Amino acid sequence: MSDIGGSSLEDFIQAASTRLQLPRAIYLRIAKMAVLEGQKDMAELEQAVAGEDLKQIQAISHRLKGAAANLGLDMVALPATEMNNLSKGPENMARIKELSAQIKQAFEVDLKGLSG
Repeated sequence: MSDIGGSSLEDFIQAASTRLQLPRAIYLRIAKMAVLEGQKDMAELEQAVAGEDLKQIQAISHRLKGAAANLGLDMVALPATEMNNLSKGPENMARIKELSAQIKQAFEVDLKGLSG
């Protein structure tokens, strides 16, 4: 089982479902759907970042931060929030690229157990 922020995935799911006052099974179903959608958004985000399309970067990072924050997935919500704030100007592209890599890492490593 993978680790999320130093906790096992199972412990993370239990804590998040308790915090959100949702039955574990419902939280898990919602989180899995959100992670699958987030992975699709991540593919779009990578294209937007490569093309330096700030409008798309803002739209996608906004979706990611909202979904992740609602589910307590801070490893996506925090960098997505920063990216959303930085997407106002092209001078921030270097940092946006770093944040994109952090979000990708979260989906590929931290949240891998929620995608299947």
